[in-house]
Amino acid sequence: EKKTRALFSMQQGFLLTRHSCDRGDQTEITLWLASAEGPIQLVINGERPLFFVHHHDQERVSTALGEANLDFELRPLSLKTFEQQSITAVYFQTLKSFYRAQELLRALQITLLESDIRLHERYLMERSARGAIEFQGQPCQRQGYMQIQQAKLRGTDYVPDLKVVSVDLECSPSGELYSIALYSEEFARVLMIGAAQPTAADVTWVANEKALLLSFENTLSELDPDLIIGWNLVNFDFRLLLRRAENQGIRLRLGRAGSYASWRDARDDSNSGFITLPGRVVIDGIAALKTATYQFPSFSLESVAQQLLGRGKLTEDVDARLASISHDFEHNKPKLAAYNLEDCRLVW
Repeated sequence: EKKTRALFSMQQGFLLTRHSCDRGDQTEITLWLASAEGPIQLVINGERPLFFVHHHDQERVSTALGEANLDFELRPLSLKTFEQQSITAVYFQTLKSFYRAQELLRALQITLLESDIRLHERYLMERSARGAIEFQGQPCQRQGYMQIQQAKLRGTDYVPDLKVVSVDLECSPSGELYSIALYSEEFARVLMIGAAQPTAADVTWVANEKALLLSFENTLSELDPDLIIGWNLVNFDFRLLLRRAENQGIRLRLGRAGSYASWRDARDDSNSGFITLPGRVVIDGIAALKTATYQFPSFSLESVAQQLLGRGKLTEDVDARLASISHDFEHNKPKLAAYNLEDCRLVW
């Protein structure tokens, strides 16, 4: 590590991911940014989580939290609710106390205000930080990124030059992995299980599924993208990758600073979920187009690519592509590599 005592002059970056957790007896907010100098990790310690209660509930709140031996502070405010009722802020030292207090007070049917706002979101909102950020702090050079400790920040106007990679995988109908392709303007490679053989594409050959997963982990670290794009990338590709990694007894370090990828199921019955890669943003092409109000008869990659690009997948029979993929994996791996890589190009 190389440290310097001088604070950075104000620098600029664009927010990629944000998290907050307890670190000892205080909180820690971690923000990953893309910047002209490369990836930046901002670390903010000691911010206090809070929610509000009606002023007339203050004594009940104080009694309940005191009996639970929680570390808290009550602070009456001049702010009012939309109904013009006076409120009191309730501050905590840790997120653990913050969430425990919510359980206790809800059980007493005490109304909580803004308890659903996460610590890192409140921190950013209060500084008008919507994406572009100006920051300063104590710099510490880490392997592959700059960490800024004791960070201070505010919102600004900054347009980043983001590093993007397109990812696509191929697998059997039952989910065993065959190959993973990665594509950008400067890079195009397919990672594939099998013995080496001549191909038009740049192929890294691996022995088995575990080696394929680890090769993907290493390649992603080498490329170090800010954004990862793909088609049905979250609820198919990444979901399957994490399941297959679990089957192999490994956890994939796909985030920055060697951090693990994590999955969270949606709370509804949609059979969907969310992928978290600290320091990287995963953008699903289908969700992105729908959010941008695009409308298509079908959101299959073949259909959308034909309408927007005038070309589609590298297969003679799109409707029978699963059978074709398995056949090519057994008998024509160069063809499968080209097919896999073209899917990445279409998304790009």
